[in-house]
Amino acid sequence: MSKKDWVSIPEFAKRIGKTPQYIRKLVKSGKIEKSATRPRGKRVEIDINQAVEQLENNTSYVNKKQPVKQIGNETKKTKPKRKKEPTPEEQQETIEAAGLKMLNLTEAQTLKANYDAALKKLEYEAKRRDLLPAGEVEKQVSDMVITARGKILAIKGLLAPLLKEFIEDPENFGLVMDNVETALRDTLTEMADSAKQ
Repeated sequence: MSKKDWVSIPEFAKRIGKTPQYIRKLVKSGKIEKSATRPRGKRVEIDINQAVEQLENNTSYVNKKQPVKQIGNETKKTKPKRKKEPTPEEQQETIEAAGLKMLNLTEAQTLKANYDAALKKLEYEAKRRDLLPAGEVEKQVSDMVITARGKILAIKGLLAPLLKEFIEDPENFGLVMDNVETALRDTLTEMADSAKQ
């Protein structure tokens, strides 16, 4: 059996990083059992080792945020490692790298209010279908390009019988059709290049 190490409620609370009121509540609710406490005049003392063990066993894992660990005679609450806060110089570098500038409080509040208003406006326009999502626009443009490409390719087939009536010389007819085909291919190439951008 381990040696009992009795301390006051405020001392125990300090060691595990809680308030004395919270510890009294744990004693009253039975999470720290009577066996881990003893009266000392008008005050109550707590056995550190037994109380820590009881807290570990009696605390719901749902509500348990940080485990309580005992180191030697001292009981400490383990804290999660916190990210190191950036220095003002590092904050300034980040802001400049983002292409922004430092703002005073009034400017920052104005910027936030403008941002919130712009966001609400965009949400409203999206609901009214005045503003379409980029994916939807890309699909519609892609469908239009495919349709236009098909119609452009059909031009040669539509023009050939009409031109054949007016151009009797087969050599001249061939030259005209080659020029039509070159113009159509150039148009399609330009369309494909602009779609890539």
